Amino acid sequence: MYYVGLDIGGTEAKMGILGSSGKLLHIERYPMDLGLSPGQTLDEILSRIEGHLTSKDIAGLGVGLPGILDEAKTCIKQVPNLPGWEGYPIQEHLQSRVTQKVFLENDASMAALGEHWAGAGKSTDSMLMITLGSGVGGALVYRGQILELNGFSSEIGHMVIDYDGPLCRCGRRGCLETYAGRYGLQRLLAERIKQNKSGPTCQLKAGATPREISQKAARGYEPARQILRDSGHALGIGISNILNLIRPETIVIGGGIAQAWEGMLEKTEQTIQEHAFKMEKKNLILQKAYLGEMAGIYGAGLMALNNQ
Repeated sequence: MYYVGLDIGGTEAKMGILGSSGKLLHIERYPMDLGLSPGQTLDEILSRIEGHLTSKDIAGLGVGLPGILDEAKTCIKQVPNLPGWEGYPIQEHLQSRVTQKVFLENDASMAALGEHWAGAGKSTDSMLMITLGSGVGGALVYRGQILELNGFSSEIGHMVIDYDGPLCRCGRRGCLETYAGRYGLQRLLAERIKQNKSGPTCQLKAGATPREISQKAARGYEPARQILRDSGHALGIGISNILNLIRPETIVIGGGIAQAWEGMLEKTEQTIQEHAFKMEKKNLILQKAYLGEMAGIYGAGLMALNNQ
């Protein structure tokens, strides 16, 4: 029997097939067409799965989704980057085509579970996971379970870092997401370009990717280095706020941008040391995710496996 993990985002969907031992056997990724309805998108995803497995082969299906899910984990209540998906009966739609149980969870929570069960947090009881992708996600895991109250998954990316700060896509101001993640880095770059209109030509164009910013920083380009320091500082403030409320054993940073971080992680760690209540540096375990962008697939697939 096989377990399928799906990680559905605003720009692409990833699908993984896991064996009964939890080993990832197959990975597939494809761009999201936001012109399709949720039902059409789910049908297309299911048809791709059925290209590898019959319904009888699937022992369970886990799905990671962006945004805030309803308490029963059947649909998305609020999401900024999947227009038309709010309120759509995702669990019911998938369950009608899959004979075994379908599990839905916030995508950052799925990534956190993946890292806790099979990655960087495997040997710890408690772990804070931060995911840096288009935006910023995150979750707290305690003894193999997502720590949440009243069915609400953490929206760490919308923790307010500066109450007079820049407008976020969520409509609030100064969210962590306006400084970190692809959206935050590109906003910081656009701000710097605007400030230097009369100065020398910027070596980075508006809309440059986090990888391009990181590459310039690695080559010593100071504006790019400052952008990453500013982003790392904001991330450190956000993590410090969490550490002052609850003290997990390990902090894991994942998502695509975690691989393009020259100069950012050091600033994050420095800021935590300055703003979190006193802790010994040796006790602060801050590390990159082991599973990379596949953490969400692992979490979704292993959720299905662990709950069979």
